[in-house]
Amino acid sequence: MSFLMTVKVKTLTNVNIQIVWTSVRDTNYLGPDTFCDYIDMASRLLPDIVATCTDDALSGTKFSSSDNFNISDPLSRTQFQLQAMRMGKVWSLISQRRLREVSVAILDDGIDFRDPDLASSRGIFTTSRGHVITGYWDVVHDTGRPFITGNHGSDVARVMAARANNSFGVAGVASNLRLMSINVFGNSTTFYFSDLMEGLELAIDIGIEVISLSLGMKLDSWPEETRLGLQRKFLLKKALDRAGEKDIIVVSAAGNYGMNDPDIFPCAYRGYNSICVGALEKPDFISPYSNYGPQVHLAAFGTDIPVGFNGDGSIRSVTGTSFATPPFEIKPLLMRYSTPIHWPSRIIHRHGGALDVYHTIQGAIAEAAIYKVISRRDS
Repeated sequence: MSFLMTVKVKTLTNVNIQIVWTSVRDTNYLGPDTFCDYIDMASRLLPDIVATCTDDALSGTKFSSSDNFNISDPLSRTQFQLQAMRMGKVWSLISQRRLREVSVAILDDGIDFRDPDLASSRGIFTTSRGHVITGYWDVVHDTGRPFITGNHGSDVARVMAARANNSFGVAGVASNLRLMSINVFGNSTTFYFSDLMEGLELAIDIGIEVISLSLGMKLDSWPEETRLGLQRKFLLKKALDRAGEKDIIVVSAAGNYGMNDPDIFPCAYRGYNSICVGALEKPDFISPYSNYGPQVHLAAFGTDIPVGFNGDGSIRSVTGTSFATPPFEIKPLLMRYSTPIHWPSRIIHRHGGALDVYHTIQGAIAEAAIYKVISRRDS
């Protein structure tokens, strides 16, 4: 194991993972199977060490994806999902209350904060080592300099947090989000497992409250690598468990394969603070392309969602479970006020349903008032 003396090793303290970089060009190169066999042997010989080892495979892809609003955004009248979600009433309801900021990390291919709809939602965060990050970090190239080649992350951000009533573009559903863009794709349409782990590590380290994962991977995709696939699943669950221990809500997309697949992660992760979201085509009807099954907690509108203009001036729309993921709130509340989905052959979680934002907000306000009354009586 002399190669360990010269190889690059990075320790992710929050998710308890080490990344070891090797290259076939190295004189002492070891393949992942040989290296993992060595780690397994070491953990057996040293009882105080518990270790899990896997390779760093290319792991997954992006999941592309009649109220009076009284807002000036030119495309708001085409955002049918805002009407279906009764966002005019929702905004009116919450305007009577003071909202705190919620920090959201979007692990994707980057967010273009030069967009006037997104500039004001760019957050400033500080790592545990005191490094200040102004809303963007690329874990692939290890830089805060924007390296954005796709629109996916920016489109997800617009659906969440595009500034409303600014006479530009579209309106997002929430005005109180402080966004952190963590680029795990670099300039690619696929990501490496280690980059996802680094993205989760950073999100936990800077104290994010919500992690948005509009991406997915099938961890048992390679029959010849079943053992390593299972190890990846274990390590991902471990990292997401760590996020849950920090009270971070993890929101993931169900996938766009129109099937019940319980092995697509992170959707299939069943942590208490995790929410997996499918896409609706109608208020009570799951889109044909959306994945479903008991691992899917909620469904929200994700079909033909306007996000801006093309170069020729035409409206640019996106479709996919990526754009159905709700940006905040907690799973029990969202599920309690969800509405039934009428498609017997496409079941989702038995306590889940179609996202009902208006009744969820109403319920949260009512439950908070009841809690205050009970607290006063007990004091």
